[in-house]
Amino acid sequence: MSAKFCCRSGVWIALFVLVLLAGAAPVMADPPGRVARLSHVSGAVSFLPAGESQWGDAMVNRPLVAGDQLYTYREARAELDIGAATLRLNDLSGFSLVNLDDSTVQIELTQGTLSLQVHKLYGGQTYEVDTPTLAFVVSQPGEYRIDIGSRDEATRVTVFTGNGMVYGDGDASMRVAERQSYRFIDASLRGDGIRDMPQADAFDGWCSARADRYRNSVTRRYVSDEVIGYSDLDEYGSWDNESSYGPIWYPTRVAVGWAPYRSGHWVWIDPWGWNWIDDAPWGFAPFHYGRWAQVHNRWGWIPGQMTRRPVYAPALVLFIGGHNWGIGITDGGGPVGWAPLGPRDVYMPPYRVSRGYFSNVNVSNIRNKTVINNTNITNIYNNYAAGRPAGKGNDTYRHNPEAVTAVSRETFAHARPVEAGRVHLSREHLRRAEIVNTVAVAPTAASLVPEKARHGHGEGPPPEATSRRVVAHTAPPPKPAPFAERVKVREHGGGRPQAQDAAVKAPQHREPALVEPRPERVSPAVMPEPSPNQGGERASRPSSRLRRAPDRQVEPPAKADSPAPSPAEPRPERVSPAVMPEPSPNQGGDRASRPSSRLRRAPDRQVEPPAKAERSVPPPPAREERQNAPPAAPRQVEGRAPQSDNAAAPPDKRKKHEHEKDCTGKDANDKECIDRNVGVK
Repeated sequence: MSAKFCCRSGVWIALFVLVLLAGAAPVMADPPGRVARLSHVSGAVSFLPAGESQWGDAMVNRPLVAGDQLYTYREARAELDIGAATLRLNDLSGFSLVNLDDSTVQIELTQGTLSLQVHKLYGGQTYEVDTPTLAFVVSQPGEYRIDIGSRDEATRVTVFTGNGMVYGDGDASMRVAERQSYRFIDASLRGDGIRDMPQADAFDGWCSARADRYRNSVTRRYVSDEVIGYSDLDEYGSWDNESSYGPIWYPTRVAVGWAPYRSGHWVWIDPWGWNWIDDAPWGFAPFHYGRWAQVHNRWGWIPGQMTRRPVYAPALVLFIGGHNWGIGITDGGGPVGWAPLGPRDVYMPPYRVSRGYFSNVNVSNIRNKTVINNTNITNIYNNYAAGRPAGKGNDTYRHNPEAVTAVSRETFAHARPVEAGRVHLSREHLRRAEIVNTVAVAPTAASLVPEKARHGHGEGPPPEATSRRVVAHTAPPPKPAPFAERVKVREHGGGRPQAQDAAVKAPQHREPALVEPRPERVSPAVMPEPSPNQGGERASRPSSRLRRAPDRQVEPPAKADSPAPSPAEPRPERVSPAVMPEPSPNQGGDRASRPSSRLRRAPDRQVEPPAKAERSVPPPPAREERQNAPPAAPRQVEGRAPQSDNAAAPPDKRKKHEHEKDCTGKDANDKECIDRNVGVK
């Protein structure tokens, strides 16, 4: 065997070993692109973070994730906004968010009443509600209500618009269509049969009023209707148009000296890590999407692209720190500082992500998409993967004392109010500060909820209201481990979030198409007495049998001796960024209001014409309407009319064609033709 062959073989063997080693390395999944915002709370509502056992008070603007639980006490209600869907809870309801990512919303309702409005349903997405009697799976956009008795396991499923499947034990299943209401007694799906739509009650009226806020929102003209929290902007601000940025929203009820990310607190939420929770009732959308700009000494929020599915970010800020601040702080060591990202700044996630996620979270939240092109993304992502700052030109407000906010590490880590613990900064302090990609503050149990919400309502809800076993159609994921166990793997990670196991939760950042248009809201009509087989046909069942969901196992945390991932190792690209087509308004865009009565006959529905693929941004109402542009020239149809070869050829070519020999006819015996036929040049 030659030395040359041995050398080449050794190279290939070495490469093969490297590939195997790379494949054996743990792969982390990107975080979900959405959360469930606790958008409204009235009365006493308790909240339990994922993996914990101590209940506390529920607070508006809290992002809810898989494993979080809620309980509404008597005369209390709560609303959760997921962007493409809205959930509302009546009093005495036990609620658990079992699974939430880009493809699945799975809920456990152990007691009480749930209203579910699904505004859009994309291919591959699932909305499922698991109850002690049955599992209900949404089949199309619509409005649904589920009631569970507190003394028995009977469950009523009411479909105002849309339709869905009900699954029980074994092979039991049934479809519930629009304007149908069933009461199921047990998991075999025995029930009372189809009933007339129930009369609207006080909870229905409250749901209708809340839905009107979304349906009538002016902000929908300027932002994607999947931006969580957009409906609150109308009441607390106004829209304008800036030549440099386009539509911009200005808050109208802020204090003198206010700046973004200054009135609120920080909490730790896996898998992102440090999340900003704002105190303002409107303080969700402007702090997790888009960018902020200081225009004429006034702060305004610039939304992201309307044609893209927005990606949630825990806080769109630039962190600053280092050891050269020179600020004397006796409370908990050196300070932690941050500033809002400007209109052209790139977000550097403090958690590990793929290049596809890195691109999506930036492009979908910047108005001028030409700022973040492939070259910029590649260069900045390479810096990010190597643990380096983004570079020059990505720190618009870094040196502005009016924009930068800083607190002690103890204030930051204990979820304390930022405004009360804010430290004074000068331009000299900011000049010596360094840009950091990761906040080097390790979380503690006090980082999960703010101090004022930790005590809650006594011992929490009664166990029977939140611990009843349920029927599940989709196998639930493992329960999150308690924070005390998860924190062990972060003791040497400098505050970096725990890596997710890709085998447990794969990344879900695809851009699927809509399943079908959302039906228009129709007033329920009086249902005639059905025949025995009306609406009661059993639908086809999957081959696998459905069983009552067992108690979910707690997801084991990673080993404590596992070192934190090095920021120098780039994440493998998991998905490529994709632009999702903008659905037309009749594809679930309108959030319909509930009718005042359920007993009126439904009017005939009119079909709306399809909308354009992309919505244009109209000028704000405060501005005068621009004059209509002149009509565009008619589009030219690609292609051309068929022409003869002679007419299509240039003049010199046409002349050659005219005197060319006819070697297949009269000139076949000509010497030139003979030479040509035998290949002689």
